[in-house]
Amino acid sequence: MCRPYFIYGMICFYSHLIIVFLCVLGALAVNISFMITRRKFLLIILSLLILGALAAAAYSRSETVREAVYQLWRTNSSKIDSLVQSTTIIGLALVLGSIWLRKRGPTLEVKPAVRLWLIGFFASMLIVGSFIVYINPRDIYPTRFFPDRAPPSRHYKTELYPQLDYAPDIVVFGSSRAWALNDEHMQAALGLRLFNAAVSSGSILEDITFARFMEAAAATTTPFPDVLLVEVTPGEVRDISQQSSTWPPTIFPYMDRDMLADALHRRITAVVSIARFSESFLIIRRSTDTDRDGYTILPDGSASRPLASASELNALIDTRIDINRNVRWCDAVDPGFSDSIDTIIETADAHHSAVIFYFSPRDPRFFEETMAQNPTYQGCADAYSGYLESLSQTHDNVFFVDYINPNLLHLQSIPEHFFDEWHLTTYTANTMIDSMVETGIIQRAYEVAHANQS
Repeated sequence: MCRPYFIYGMICFYSHLIIVFLCVLGALAVNISFMITRRKFLLIILSLLILGALAAAAYSRSETVREAVYQLWRTNSSKIDSLVQSTTIIGLALVLGSIWLRKRGPTLEVKPAVRLWLIGFFASMLIVGSFIVYINPRDIYPTRFFPDRAPPSRHYKTELYPQLDYAPDIVVFGSSRAWALNDEHMQAALGLRLFNAAVSSGSILEDITFARFMEAAAATTTPFPDVLLVEVTPGEVRDISQQSSTWPPTIFPYMDRDMLADALHRRITAVVSIARFSESFLIIRRSTDTDRDGYTILPDGSASRPLASASELNALIDTRIDINRNVRWCDAVDPGFSDSIDTIIETADAHHSAVIFYFSPRDPRFFEETMAQNPTYQGCADAYSGYLESLSQTHDNVFFVDYINPNLLHLQSIPEHFFDEWHLTTYTANTMIDSMVETGIIQRAYEVAHANQS
């Protein structure tokens, strides 16, 4: 199973090296041409500026072009982000390499010029890359000299699950919005045991990956759970999370081919990423903080953190409202998302388990000002909720509940209920579980799973 993934990853690795090599050669050629004739160099720059202006004009005037750009970004945002970051840091190294060359003057012979330029380029890249690996801002490399900006949830959950001293009846999938769902309250409510496998910025593809990991663990240590509680959101697409590369190598055999290739690619390109370079300085600064209010991941996989103050929460919500007020949501359910949902259901079927999909609550002020008044959100939410509701009608082991409107749980925009626009406190998570218990959705899912297993 590992071999085709490994081969595909190596193809991606060498392809990236070839691209970087071609970029270096191209930049070197530009520098040499600049030495030979500055006029041609200026003509090249002018041509690029004209092309950029034409592209900007087409974007501003054509609805078709804007729609195409939007769809490209929506479905490939993580890949574009990685490309831009790598290009930026390589560009900075090219500039530093060029400085070495300029100091020797325009009459320098080509061979010594090439040698000096390459020394400057690779020296710059080595310094930046070594700094990133040493600080390790995204928990990609083995080095661990500074505290994480966020807890490495993928590492913790991968280590915790096989070591559980109980067999979980319910496993939670999703993003950090689901982190507050905890075993203690589930035991008190129904006497069932819960493990929280949600990870920061988690994607539906990562849910599938961890489900495969649980299947492998079921053969040796921890039995496959009776119920999968999966947090999803309207507009979600089958995209690879930017943090998927932070999974430990033990998870690699369970990844889809594209996800594994992306993880390997990110581990390589992180050493030339302007975002990772800047985050490294942030990690250094935060390492001296004495009052870091980060999450703490507990043995059941859930996470807790200190509550924000009312003023901090209000300021944060105001900022998020300004950013998200005019966000354009989806027109229909993403085909890749529906394929991933089918895969999760098939995995549950294979183990005679049940699945509960749910929308997580949003802060009331954020919901009212950015979602309830946005017509594109209503259409998107209706499409996704309609799709998930239809699955619950056609599968006896599939259930769906929509809590995205905070009024359904009588939630308020206060620190006791929310950390920010969508991260739940333990109180809110417990309230949501209590609602599921009151409506009987968890009990029905558990009963269906046991009936299917008998």
